[in-house]
Amino acid sequence: MMLLLALSTGCSSPQAPSDIKIDGVLTSAKSNLFLVEGGEFWLGDVENESGVLFNPISDVNKPPKLAEIESFSILKTEVTWGEFVAFLQDVGRVDDYTIPIRDFVAW
Repeated sequence: MMLLLALSTGCSSPQAPSDIKIDGVLTSAKSNLFLVEGGEFWLGDVENESGVLFNPISDVNKPPKLAEIESFSILKTEVTWGEFVAFLQDVGRVDDYTIPIRDFVAW
């Protein structure tokens, strides 16, 4: 039932959403952003304090490599189906990712 509701919400029209709807989606997204601080970390099969590799049996151990990422922002919550459909309508690709409700009911 929830899938049916999700598929029917906003899927009936491929036309672009109104500016008010887009502004609402953007405002919601901006208010839910969380900053992840960048930094360095060791990537690969690093040793524990005793100097023994975490996976000494495997021959595919990867030597550790210092990796660095820049700071970035990510949403605290998942993107809703309605927000995603508004985006798809705005970029003209709603038909690529949705099906008309009449086609779903025919399954």
